[in-house]
Amino acid sequence: MNTIYNATTYASKYKLIGVYLILFAILCSFYNVGVYGLDRYHALAYLFLAATAVILHLLSVSDRNWLRIDTLFISGFMVVNYQWPIMAAYFDITPMYSFQSTPLFEYGNYSMWLSTASLLCWLTGYSTGIKMTIGRRDALSGFSKVGASFLIAMLAFTLTAGTEFFSRDIYTESQDYLYQTIGGVASYLSIILDILCIILLSYISYEYLISKKIGTSTERISSKTLFGIALICAYAIIYLFGGERGQIVQIFTAIALVYGTNIRPITALQFVLMLIVGFTLFSMFGMYRGYSAGYSSNFLETYGIWEISSGFAQSVFPTIQAISLVNGNGDFFYGSLWVSQILGLIPFMQGFFLSWTGWQIQDISSSMQLTVFTFGSSPNTGMGTSFVADPYLNFGIGGIIAISFAHGIISRIMASWLTAEAGFVRFFCAVSFGSLAFYITRGSTLVQMQPIVWGVAIAASITGIRLFPARRSPADIEQPTR
Repeated sequence: MNTIYNATTYASKYKLIGVYLILFAILCSFYNVGVYGLDRYHALAYLFLAATAVILHLLSVSDRNWLRIDTLFISGFMVVNYQWPIMAAYFDITPMYSFQSTPLFEYGNYSMWLSTASLLCWLTGYSTGIKMTIGRRDALSGFSKVGASFLIAMLAFTLTAGTEFFSRDIYTESQDYLYQTIGGVASYLSIILDILCIILLSYISYEYLISKKIGTSTERISSKTLFGIALICAYAIIYLFGGERGQIVQIFTAIALVYGTNIRPITALQFVLMLIVGFTLFSMFGMYRGYSAGYSSNFLETYGIWEISSGFAQSVFPTIQAISLVNGNGDFFYGSLWVSQILGLIPFMQGFFLSWTGWQIQDISSSMQLTVFTFGSSPNTGMGTSFVADPYLNFGIGGIIAISFAHGIISRIMASWLTAEAGFVRFFCAVSFGSLAFYITRGSTLVQMQPIVWGVAIAASITGIRLFPARRSPADIEQPTR
């Protein structure tokens, strides 16, 4: 397959990468200079380098739509990794709990250094990644199977999740996925339900986009589309009752990405307003969840205007605790804390592996390792992990550089597949990947693998789509461009 290069674009892109490398070199000059502690000078320096790189990236992208995989990732990343250190260093606002405030003032500078390195590498990878669109249109079938599977999974999950889930009495870190608070059979059903929801959304969106491209779309919404929308709304209501924010964020992110990419571009102002509303609802929902568990605090009472996104920004503390943990151990985990995510690709394999090896869940999961390190062997809540903490625990700075760069490249490819020009399977992969683009800054770097792998297998079995078509005519293939 030949690749078409535009000379001007090619030169501009590699000039931009050169600037990123210069910024990275400047960042490296700060290493071992005020690495520990937290002070205004270093906090401002790291924030300035990060902001400069982000502005250059945004100026380099000629896209009217601002709601994209890259802007979602950057927005989440900036809030998670910079808000709390800046709040503490410049505004003397400290966390309420000692397990957060003590390490923040001990490792805040280093946390921002690692985060800035990660961001620069991600942006470099995204700029390096190619736009890969392969002209292909798939004829879908099996909508009734998709809808029926989704409905059955939703009913089964509702029955097995138990009253503790719907009464919001349990908020511990799941062993199976990014943000679930349930275990056992219900945990696997929840994963399948989440994946089926994205498949259903992708199915409805793909059919609409393809019919629009070939001129067969109508103003009338079909009964099956209405049925699919009703199922997705029911899914959202179930998780709202259960006090879960993650799935709600995921599904609305997926819808917004498809809409902004293919139907109507989202302007910069609209994107900013959506972020403000989203962060506000996220934090308020977290406070409501805490209120139902016995905590009482009014919105904006504790941190003022910062409280709009302070709940989301809490995920900087896993990064800070990861630094503390590595310093205490004197070594990294060399990939063992990714075993949970890798085993998650095979149903029930994680439980079998733990029984066979005698290991504990904290031996193979970064979120559980940080939870046990922070709260002891019998925690009643979860610490979570982050996009920076996860590779740092496993391989240190080298892991952060490699993983961030690779994730940036993959993100660029997925962004091009969101246009539905590369067939349904790639479109689903992009929607699934993009639905977690905002939330992944609070989770494991490998968390997007499982829903894609499982989702492709499930979608292929119920939609009749060939994963590897036998033949394609040259006229059906659009060459990728950089």
